[in-house]
Amino acid sequence: MTPPPFASFPAFSSAIEILPSGQAARIRTSFSAARLDPQHELEAADALRLREFSDGLAYTGYLWDFLADKRVVREHELWEIIDSLDYVQVMWDLHSVDRVRIPNYFRFPRGTVISAPPHVIRRGLEYLPEDLYLFDSTYNWAAALTHEYLDDTRFCLWSGGEPERTSRSIGDQQA
Repeated sequence: MTPPPFASFPAFSSAIEILPSGQAARIRTSFSAARLDPQHELEAADALRLREFSDGLAYTGYLWDFLADKRVVREHELWEIIDSLDYVQVMWDLHSVDRVRIPNYFRFPRGTVISAPPHVIRRGLEYLPEDLYLFDSTYNWAAALTHEYLDDTRFCLWSGGEPERTSRSIGDQQA
C-alpha cells in the first residue's frame, strides 16, 4: 500500500535530512565510482561532463544509463526491497532548468543528497525530481526511478546486490 503523500513541501523537507554540501559531493563521487559501469566510462564521461548553463554547472546525461549490473524492476518491487530499511540516501541528476522546463521541478539546490527512511521518501516523491537514485552507505546497490514509462509502467532499474539492513543514517556517519 502506498503511504499518503506529504501535505506540503515544508512538511516533507522537515522530515528528511539534507546532508552538508561537502559530504553530498563526496557521496556523489563515491556513488559514481562504485555504481557506474567502467565499460561505459568514455560514454559516461561525455554525458556526465559538467557544462555551463544559465543556472550554473550541470550535465545532460542520466546516471541510470551507466549503472553497472543493472536490471529492470517494477516500481513496487523496488519499494518492497528497500521499504524495510531504516534509511536510504537519495540524489538525482545534476540537470539545469534550461533543459527541464517543469515549474518548481528543482526544489533543492543542485547537488543535494538527502537521507531519510524509504517511506518518507516515497511520501515526498512529488517534491523530488523524477530521476532518483536510492542507495545506502555501502554503495553495493542502487535503485533508480526514472522519468521514462513503458506501457504506462514507470521504468525503474536495480543495480548491484541486495541491501544490508542498517539503522544508521548517512548523516550519522563520519563526513
